[in-house]
Amino acid sequence: MVASLVLVEGEKVIGENLFIPLTNVDEVLVGSADGFGHLVHFVANSTSDLDAAVRGLATVPNVTGVLTLATRLSA
Repeated sequence: MVASLVLVEGEKVIGENLFIPLTNVDEVLVGSADGFGHLVHFVANSTSDLDAAVRGLATVPNVTGVLTLATRLSA
């Protein structure tokens, strides 16, 4: 399992739009980070699923950047 905390940047990003269908991602939580964007926490099955999730978030309308803040790998 791979857990990750991601900052999604963009002034006009709608939090509900960040709940996109993500393959092999078990859990998604979204919170607002005023002045920065939105924080997204999810748990993926593998690093390739994590990569796909981050790339998926980058395609959401009005997203200007996606920054991984922390990643935790567990066996």
